[in-house]
Amino acid sequence: MAPPPPMAPPLALFPPAPGITFTRNGRLDAAVKAAAAALPAGGNGKPVSLCLIDLGVLADDPSPPADLPFGGAEDGTVHYTASLVKVGVQYSLYALRDLARRFATLRSPANGPAFFAAARAELDPFIARASPVIAGAPLRREHRIPSWDKVFTAGRFGSGLAVEFQPGMRNSLENMIVSSENPETGRCVRGQGYAYLNGALEAAGLFDSPTKTGFYVGGDFSGGSTWPYARIPSANDGDVAQASTAFTVAKLMALIAVGGLLDKPSCAEMRGRLGRAARGEAKPGHDADQSWLTRDPSPVGFDNSRLALDKIGLGPLKTGREVISEGLVLRGPGGRSYAVAYQNGLNNAATTRALVAGIRAAILANEALSGASGNAGVPGTGRGTLP
Repeated sequence: MAPPPPMAPPLALFPPAPGITFTRNGRLDAAVKAAAAALPAGGNGKPVSLCLIDLGVLADDPSPPADLPFGGAEDGTVHYTASLVKVGVQYSLYALRDLARRFATLRSPANGPAFFAAARAELDPFIARASPVIAGAPLRREHRIPSWDKVFTAGRFGSGLAVEFQPGMRNSLENMIVSSENPETGRCVRGQGYAYLNGALEAAGLFDSPTKTGFYVGGDFSGGSTWPYARIPSANDGDVAQASTAFTVAKLMALIAVGGLLDKPSCAEMRGRLGRAARGEAKPGHDADQSWLTRDPSPVGFDNSRLALDKIGLGPLKTGREVISEGLVLRGPGGRSYAVAYQNGLNNAATTRALVAGIRAAILANEALSGASGNAGVPGTGRGTLP
């Protein structure tokens, strides 16, 4: 008689949840809500959602803080956000690499083929049901699990096995984030599968299955022509396959900025791409994105030099109206940095100008009381303007 299948995977499928807490700060929350109240209505007449997280003064090699204050308006509302969710796709691929490396250490396979065979046999059955939302979706098994050998190389290194992204996968990661290319994003999504992708987001505290709230990716950016959709409800567009909340976008940008996910080298790699996106440093022959908030010259828009990290979203609602979204890390005038996210803005100059004015006012109000030197609670020491 064959032995019964194991009840649990041989090791944790996902990295530990980040140790940083996020606390709603009354002063910053009031400033963000005042900014949001002045914004034009967004897609389908729903409010634009907005969230700011105060990161303090960031070091070049940051160490994760214990707690980060934030403020928001409609920041827990799920909206269709199109390409903005590619930030989550990047993170979950790094979580999968972390799993692959831990598994290689645990099992010490002789070579790459042995590693891939063991991963399929021992991990895939658990990964396939790792996301409750995806487990209940009408998908085939191949849509749920990783394509290990299409994502990673695995070769001998000393006494162990070195697991790295395939060169083609690194190229897809770069073009997904910096140039926002959908075919490259599809490769990143299909390489890990919907179950691992969304399970990793939930394990990191970026999605909640019972309420279907947070970062969610149930499409491979092929328009349904390659992999089918698995949708969740949204406030601005009914059932959608790419969705997030302003808080979870700002939270993920903050965690990457302060080195609070996985390990420092992984965060540095993710920051590198988001930094190149902010600076428009696409590879030759590829288009570069630009923040929606810098497209009007300063002082109407932000000066691009203020942006450290950036990823934008743009897509049509079922009504045909286009909505914009964005996650960015922005430097304030007093040396503090902020993870900022907004969603469901209509794609027009009136919206982006109002967002710039509101974000600027919220940051200046916070810095006037927090102090330009980064000493929270020292009133009256903030100074300067935010171009």
